[in-house]
Amino acid sequence: MLRSLSIIACLCAIACGKGAPPEPAVTCPTVEQLIHGRNLTPQGRGAYTIAVQRCVDDRWGQDAVRCIRAAKNVDDEDHCYAMLLSKSQRDGLATALTALDPPTQPAPKGVPGLALVERAGTYGLHSDWLDITLPGKPSLVETTDVYGNADLPTTVATFADGPTSFTVVVRTIPVGVVYDAAHALTTSRDDALKGASATLVSDEPHDVGGIPGRLVVGKGGTPDAPLLLEVRLAYDEGDRAQVAVWAMTRGATLDPRATEMFVSLELGAAK
Repeated sequence: MLRSLSIIACLCAIACGKGAPPEPAVTCPTVEQLIHGRNLTPQGRGAYTIAVQRCVDDRWGQDAVRCIRAAKNVDDEDHCYAMLLSKSQRDGLATALTALDPPTQPAPKGVPGLALVERAGTYGLHSDWLDITLPGKPSLVETTDVYGNADLPTTVATFADGPTSFTVVVRTIPVGVVYDAAHALTTSRDDALKGASATLVSDEPHDVGGIPGRLVVGKGGTPDAPLLLEVRLAYDEGDRAQVAVWAMTRGATLDPRATEMFVSLELGAAK
């Protein structure tokens, strides 16, 4: 009887886990065991190094480890991660792998190399491609314009004095971007007309800073308070750069300072 009770007690201890063997420790694979001799980039090898470390830190289960060791390709590995890791283990791996992502480089704002310079009481914009003098110190906005999937570095200079405002917009087009210059110039023209609340009077071919461009005239206002807009547009294919220069005068005739600004413009090889 005592012997039977002893056997029952033993079986109960095993069933209750008191005498069950401990869970075996997690044995994570090495990086070389995961690579299987493949020739990987430093970033690819770094991903496996991170996976091994997460296996140790998060105590991946033996089923997951065996699955990953036996995986023949990335698809097999992904299946192991998806099916045999817990959500917290998967999230830990994904977060750790973001360290391998290259830092996002913001698109450059403003036209590279374009600087505001002071000249004997006047101010100008100067670069290897452009030179123009404005009648006063302009406000500069350096930004990017979106063109399709590309960001175009753009600088806008504006100056206002009395009845006249002066604007220069310079844009560069990165190499590799397919650019419809004719359409872009027309868009710049329409933006200037819209901004001045003016109606198009003429749009004709014109020498702009020494290269072929367009001369645009718009009018607006009322008979008692007329408005005159004059715009110069050009695109230099060699330098992959575009300029729009305009002056808006609240009056029937163009401000003489606007004429001086247009005459001072030099572009590309003409500069």
